[in-house]
Amino acid sequence: MKALILYVGLVVVGAVLSALLGIYLEKAFSSTVSLIVFLSMFFANFVISWIIVIYIMDGTLRKSEA
Repeated sequence: MKALILYVGLVVVGAVLSALLGIYLEKAFSSTVSLIVFLSMFFANFVISWIIVIYIMDGTLRKSEA
């Protein structure tokens, strides 16, 4: 249960950061650049958050290779 709460928390933080960077890039460059960066960060966020949760819960990445 602790891992699920940690995962959801990390995903929410990552989504907020992706959105903020997307908004900044839309104002600075264009909406196309903003969309590409936002989507890549948003979907990579799920994988990165899972790896971080495994590392925090186990202290190593051994079990993620199974």
